[in-house]
Amino acid sequence: MRNIGKKKIKNNNDKIFLNLRLVVFAVVFSIVCLILIGRLSYIQFIKGEEYSQAAYNNQMKNKIISPKRGTIFDVNGEILALSVSVDTISLNPGKVCYKNGKDVEPEIIAEGLI
Repeated sequence: MRNIGKKKIKNNNDKIFLNLRLVVFAVVFSIVCLILIGRLSYIQFIKGEEYSQAAYNNQMKNKIISPKRGTIFDVNGEILALSVSVDTISLNPGKVCYKNGKDVEPEIIAEGLI
């Protein structure tokens, strides 16, 4: 059986060189870890409130929808449908049904409101 990839250390200079490489790698790795920890701390503690507010503003938006439509008249000139301004819209899920009279499941209503 051969030891492939394993190098025998022949003298003391090779040991010193390997130890030096290990120390340099450990120092560089530690510096990178400290930089990452510092950046994460800055984002969390210094800029955290600002990012939290920005996320809230992206998720919550008040939109004014003003779809003014015309009045619909029947053949005799009587009003069938009329546009009115309202502040809120409400829905009673218990009274929503399909054309065939079957009740609509609450999950489907909820998905439609999203």
